[in-house]
Amino acid sequence: MRSFIYSAVIFLILIAGCGPKTDRAWLEDFKYQPVSMRPSLEVNHTDSSRTAFHIIAEEYDLTGQLVKPHLLKNSESGNPWLWMEMEDTEGNIYSTQLSEGDSRINLFRRGPYFCEVHWFDLGLATEEGKVAPLRGDLALYCYPEKVLAEIVWHATEDFTGNGVGLRAICRENKTVIPDTPVQRN
Repeated sequence: MRSFIYSAVIFLILIAGCGPKTDRAWLEDFKYQPVSMRPSLEVNHTDSSRTAFHIIAEEYDLTGQLVKPHLLKNSESGNPWLWMEMEDTEGNIYSTQLSEGDSRINLFRRGPYFCEVHWFDLGLATEEGKVAPLRGDLALYCYPEKVLAEIVWHATEDFTGNGVGLRAICRENKTVIPDTPVQRN
């Protein structure tokens, strides 16, 4: 019985090793897209403390703050570049820049022309320190020439907002007015 099991294992190993080989098919890509000709695009933490991250691209250089103030800023000038705001029904303005909690990032996709960064645990607070019962997940779609952003808010309690603002250096500042209140699922 043992010899049969050993023979079966060896047979399976041989079959697995006889599959089709790609023989470094990616080398063909380098003929048409040499590394030296690709636009620059890199995402990484600024240091081992993981309190900030860099998005270094062909046409921009940004730093994301994972501690207060939670925002993307121009790495060279320090000017704010992207943050979120929300107004509640009482007129209180909440901002990611005022949130005390820590946030974090995960680099979901990385390639020579595109990086997808997910920025988790973004909070909102007022200047007075009132905290909104929301946690944001911001997806940043980074290209050499632009960044696209998408935010999803998760409610921990019922919360009614008058408007959600994505504040950024872009062609237009947008404020979205939700049709229904943000509610806990």
